This record gives sequence, structure tokens and C-alpha cells, in this order.
Amino acid sequence: MTRVLSLLILLSFGFASQAQRYKKPEQYFREFQTQKRKINKKNLMYLKASLRGDDERRVAKYREMMVDQLKDSKTELSRMGNYEGYDILQREFVDALTIYIDAYEKDFGIAEELTEHRYDSYEDLKKYYDAVTKAEGGMLDASYKMEKAEDHFAKMHFFTIDRDEEIEEEYRLLDEVTLYTRDMTLSFFRVEQHSKDFLFAINEGRTDTLDIILTEMQKDIRVSKAEIDEYADFDGEKELYKFTEYFLEEMNIEVTENLRPLADQLENKYLEDKDYKKAQKELERFVDRHNGYLDEFFETKSELILDYLPED
Repeated sequence: MTRVLSLLILLSFGFASQAQRYKKPEQYFREFQTQKRKINKKNLMYLKASLRGDDERRVAKYREMMVDQLKDSKTELSRMGNYEGYDILQREFVDALTIYIDAYEKDFGIAEELTEHRYDSYEDLKKYYDAVTKAEGGMLDASYKMEKAEDHFAKMHFFTIDRDEEIEEEYRLLDEVTLYTRDMTLSFFRVEQHSKDFLFAINEGRTDTLDIILTEMQKDIRVSKAEIDEYADFDGEKELYKFTEYFLEEMNIEVTENLRPLADQLENKYLEDKDYKKAQKELERFVDRHNGYLDEFFETKSELILDYLPED
């Protein structure tokens, strides 16, 4: 019992001595900034690679690197001790790193598992983005906790924090393009899902449901249009917004001028053979247009992301 107690006293003394070897609070603070820079570097690598849609193995590797860095930083800062009895900075940083680790080990991992099939359906896409949003929420909570602790320490010890403007700008651009492309993607695929439903219904012989599908499509066109209208005054690059707006307008015309007449023909059990063949040709043309919209959306989105976040 005496040996264990002696060991604990020695460890506590060691941590306290490590903190007290800093003659100025700025020197002590700098150790936390060093760890934060390491975290930010790997965090940006992961988030950019994930958004660009880099090779899945590379993205997974970056996440592993981030988890390792977070754990290393937590170990390093846990050894620091407090500064002249002030323990808020260390305590808050260590707590924040615990939140960070959970977000990367668990929540970003779940999102990665959903990546491959996220475009299978609109519901799959929402599940994926819900998982990503949850992971980002933990990451942002951790970052905010660190920043508040930094501000408090600096205020208590009367010095000004020299923020890294370059890193802050990288995060600003990343945040902008992430939210922008996410909103456009959800708006696009909410409507695109009805095109899939329309084609599935025809393939399965459920032509009596086509009118309902088209009515729901028109409703969702209005919903998506209202969503993307928030980007009408967007200061960034508008290519993806413009294409999504164009797609919604075209789909609205498509429903009225092509799909409803086509649905009426396909529902007609007594349609003459020549008219049936014409309807099938029209359906093939719609499938080609549908695939073209998809290809152009992905191409425009990819180019936009690379413009914002060129590969390192």
C-alpha cells in the first residue's frame, strides 16, 4: 500500500513539475497549440479526401491517422498538469479530445460504412448524410470546447492568441463547399428518386401507380426548388446551383409534357401495337435523359469540389 501511494505521489509531482517548468503562460499554452496544429492537419486531410470522394482505402487510412493523432495528443496533454493551479485549459482539452476520438472512431466510421450505397436511393443518401452530420457535430463540439478553453486561459493570463488565419480560411472554404454540395445533392436526389420509382413501376407492371408517382415528383420539385433558392445570392461558384436549378425546371417540364402522356399510354390496356412501340421509344429517350442528368450532376459536383479543394 505504501509503495503504491509513493508511486502516485511521484507521478503527481512529475506532472506538476512538468507544468511548472514553463516560466510564462504563453509557453505552457504553446504546447496545446502544437497538438492542435497536428490535429488540424490530419483533420483537414480526412475531411477533404472524404468530400472529394477519394479512394475508400485512402479515406479510411486518413481516419485511422486522425484517431492515432487524437489519442497521442490526449496522452501528451494528460501529462502536462496544470499551470500555477489553473487546470481548466488542460481539463477542457482532454475532455474535448475524448469527444473528438468518439466522433472519429465511431460516428465517422459508421458514415464510411454507408458511403458505398449512399446513392442507391434517396433514403440511403439521407441516412449517410445523417451519419456524417452526427460525426461532424461531435467534431465541432470538441473544437468549440477547445477554443473556449483557449480564450479563457488567454484572458486569465493577459495575452492575445495568435490564430492561424490560413487554417481558419481552409476550414471556412471546406465548410462552405461541404454544406453547399450537400444541400444541392439532397435537393437533386429527392426528385431523381421519383424518376427511379417511375421506371421501377413500369418494369414491374404497376402502371396504375404512375400518376401518383408523378404527383409526388411535382410536389418534391417545389420543395427542392424552395431549398436551393436560398443559394440564389450565393457568393461562391454557382455551377452546381445553376445545374440543379436547371434540372428541377427540366423535370417539371418533363412531367407535364412527356411523362404524364406516357403514363396514360402505358396504363391503356387496349393500346395499339404501333402506339405501344412509340411509347417504348419515348421511354427509352427519357431513360437516356435521366442518365444524362445524373452524369452531369456528378461531373459538375466533382469539378466544383476540386476547384474549392484541389488535391494536395
